Amino acid sequence: MSIPDALTCLAPVLAARRWAIVGSVADRLHRPGACNRALPESADLDLAVWARDLADLIDLRDALARTLRAEVDARLPFRLVSATGLPVDLVPCGPIAQSGLVDWGRPGLRPMSVRGFDEAVETASPRSSIEGRWPVATVPWLIVLRLLAWEASRGRRHQDLVAVERLVATHARRAERLGELSRALRAEGSAQTLAALSALGLSGACWRLSAKSARPGTGRRLRLAGRLIEAFAGVPDPAGFLRL
Repeated sequence: MSIPDALTCLAPVLAARRWAIVGSVADRLHRPGACNRALPESADLDLAVWARDLADLIDLRDALARTLRAEVDARLPFRLVSATGLPVDLVPCGPIAQSGLVDWGRPGLRPMSVRGFDEAVETASPRSSIEGRWPVATVPWLIVLRLLAWEASRGRRHQDLVAVERLVATHARRAERLGELSRALRAEGSAQTLAALSALGLSGACWRLSAKSARPGTGRRLRLAGRLIEAFAGVPDPAGFLRL
């Protein structure tokens, strides 16, 4: 089963609640010309879904599994795996999240950080490929989600920084565009999410990593990501890196 096939199956079940595509598939749907291109046949499909509580989420997960004819991953209760091996990860948001965390109530399974996903779902807008049209998190919130995921991994998830680099390079090349993104985030972000981003900005992590980057262009793009944090979280430039 391809990603478009999975979305076609799942969309009717999800229609009764708020949801959005996030992650790498959302990144692809924002690329120039995406409406005329096919989605990849296989990749991780990440869906942010609104849920009242854990019981509500499990009911939704099981309904989606039946529709997709998928199995629930024995190790990760939020992951479905189709018969063809396509993984579908559900990221819950809404009332289920307490202080930006979802506790799965299972020994050995750490609570999931879901900061920023409420806003990503609330501000999602339709995006198209040649196979269909679905709600997708906006570029500003995709950048936020990637930065917060990277921070939550304590800097181990380098794929998040690669995605930030691509998003910033594609959508925030000009200073005016950075200003537009920052204004949108300040207007839409909750106090909790903005506080998390402020803490990330104050840590100077993006700046320090950009100074060490060996990949041509990566350091500059990560500094742009740092400028974005500085712009909407009100964080001062920690080390004079704004002189690009």
